[in-house]
Amino acid sequence: QVQYPPTLPTGILALFDAYSPHGPYCRFRHMLYNVVDPKTVQMYTKPPGCDEKLWQQAVENNPDASRLVPVQVSGFNELEERVTQQDGRVQQHFAVLAKIDSDLSTA
Repeated sequence: QVQYPPTLPTGILALFDAYSPHGPYCRFRHMLYNVVDPKTVQMYTKPPGCDEKLWQQAVENNPDASRLVPVQVSGFNELEERVTQQDGRVQQHFAVLAKIDSDLSTA
């Protein structure tokens, strides 16, 4: 008698697909916006692998299409990367503000 390897129940496979950031059924996708030079906005198009429906929604709901372009974030790792980038940018702004404050205090 042939023994087949055990298979995972459909529900577990569906759960795995929902958490897989680059799978077609990922439930953790969201569109954010990047600020770009207004002269280059037209160069940005939907990247490969980006969900068509989410892209169209993001384009239609873009709060400032003259300088913002949609970017898809899929899964917790990409979201964490985005937060880390934003934290770095905030620290750069704080450094500039501290220098301005220092310059004004010594003037």
